[in-house]
Amino acid sequence: MVNAVEAGALQHLAEPKPDREIVAEAGVKRSVPLRHLRQGAAFSGGRIRMAVASMSTRYTQPPGRTRSRGGRKNLLPSAVVREHVAEHDDVEAARRQTGVGGAALAAHDVGQAGGLGHLRATTRAAGSRSHPPPRSRATVPTMRVAQVWRFPVKSLQGEQLDAAEVRPDGIEGDRRYAIFDAATGFGLTARRAPELLFASARMQPDGSPEITLPDGSIAVDDAALSAWLGRSVVLRSTADDVTRRYENPADFEHEETSRWEPFDGSHGGFHDEAGASVSLVTTTTIGGWETRRFRTNLVLDGADEEALVGSRATVGGAQLDVGMQILRCVMVTRPQPGGVERDLDVLRTIHREHGGSLAVGATVARSGRVAVGDAVSRAGGILGS
Repeated sequence: MVNAVEAGALQHLAEPKPDREIVAEAGVKRSVPLRHLRQGAAFSGGRIRMAVASMSTRYTQPPGRTRSRGGRKNLLPSAVVREHVAEHDDVEAARRQTGVGGAALAAHDVGQAGGLGHLRATTRAAGSRSHPPPRSRATVPTMRVAQVWRFPVKSLQGEQLDAAEVRPDGIEGDRRYAIFDAATGFGLTARRAPELLFASARMQPDGSPEITLPDGSIAVDDAALSAWLGRSVVLRSTADDVTRRYENPADFEHEETSRWEPFDGSHGGFHDEAGASVSLVTTTTIGGWETRRFRTNLVLDGADEEALVGSRATVGGAQLDVGMQILRCVMVTRPQPGGVERDLDVLRTIHREHGGSLAVGATVARSGRVAVGDAVSRAGGILGS
């Protein structure tokens, strides 16, 4: 049943406006970051579709609206969400890596706790892509590159570098290979096979990966990988014609009994998100957590990488269009070598304090070299302008 406030919101949103308010429910308690929404989509038959967006905003949450679905607190808009309209170019991007029906999953029943349940609104497609205005240069925090990482094989440990070349599809050599289950056709990640995080890969001069298994041996072929994982697998490169489908547990708190939801990965490197061919996070955002949990390409000294969202950033000789925050999934809870233990509180905290996102994603506007110590600055302009 749509109440008077929601009915007013639907009427309001039917009017063409570049910036619009989506009114869900009255009552304000506290503010937490909202997941970037790319132009929300259709409301019909009690269902709503939303897709991941390239924007930054915040939303408010009233008291008593913290019921959970799949162990995640409901961190949905319930007072006023201001949305900058963006062109909807891929609704499938909404099914990314959250681990439960949160603000970036499509087609969740209206009225359910969690997910998009309490957001009842209709938005319509816009003719052009837009982003929130970037902060003034005076208010953008100072950030410098502290660490450079690449992960040659998806879900395996990677390499920490002093410098790297940034190519059109990301850090050179990053996520250029992935392991696929020969029986199901799905790409294997540490969501489904946590043991992947206990192997490592480094890029060789010929562009192939050298994979070191947990026992120290080198996996020389698919047979060695299959024997280690206990299933028939094949290693594929970005040059191979392969369907990039992965799985994520709908309920990360009870994944043993949870259903597994498929999603499509990006083109180019084996990334989950097309808008995150390069990922960035600050040391302040990570806090006391282990950096390796988040598998980010550029770790920055400083704070508030979200200030870059919606703008073009210069990092060393490269320029990056920073267009999204990165939703987090069960991967960040997995154990890893070096004493990183399984910890569900990591993901719980990210949802409670960061709206489900941690780090930002960018595409490459200009190739170039990035190195430890490089400053991060805004190149100027709003994305899509």
